[in-house]
Amino acid sequence: MAELNLKIQPGAVYGFLGRNGAGKTTTMRMLLGLVRPTKGSARVLGLDPAKEAELMHILERVAFVPQRKQLYGWATPAEMVRMNKGFFPRWSDGGAAQLAQRLEIPMKTEFKKTFDRQSEQSGTVAGPGAGSEVLILDEPTAGLDPVMVDEILRTLIEDHVSQGRTIFVSSHHLGERNRFATG
Repeated sequence: MAELNLKIQPGAVYGFLGRNGAGKTTTMRMLLGLVRPTKGSARVLGLDPAKEAELMHILERVAFVPQRKQLYGWATPAEMVRMNKGFFPRWSDGGAAQLAQRLEIPMKTEFKKTFDRQSEQSGTVAGPGAGSEVLILDEPTAGLDPVMVDEILRTLIEDHVSQGRTIFVSSHHLGERNRFATG
C-alpha cells in the first residue's frame, strides 16, 4: 500500500480523488477511528482517532456521510434526522431542513416508498445538519442526476465553506472534483 501524507487547512474544500479501490474510503474510516492503520498515524483537528478519549471529541466535531448509507425501509428522512441529531452538539435543524427543501426530499415518506435517488439524497441531509467543523463525504453524489449533483455541491459550498467549515470529499469522477473545487 502506498504512503499518504496529507494536511488539510480549516475552511476549505478538499477533493480526495482516486480510482475505485484506491483506499479513499479506508482512509476516511481511519480518520474516524473506524479502522486502525497498520502503519503510521492520523490526526484530526489535532486529535488522535486511535485514542478512545480523543476519538469522542473528534466525533463531536466531524460529520461523516458514507457512500453506502444504512437506511431502514420503515424509517422516514425526518426520523433519520431525529436519530442522528443527538450525536452532534452543534446540530442545526435549519441546515438540515434547508438542504431537504432544496433537494425536494419527501421528509415524511418511508424510504421503502421513495426512489433510490431520494433515499441517497436523504442520507446527505444528515451531514450538513450536524453543524460540524469538518464534513467528510464519501462519494456523496454517487447515483444522482446532474441537477441534484449541482444542487448538493452548491449548497455545501455556500452553507459550509462560507462559515469557515472544512469539507473533505472523495470521488473518482474528475469532473465532479473540478466543480467542487471551483465552487
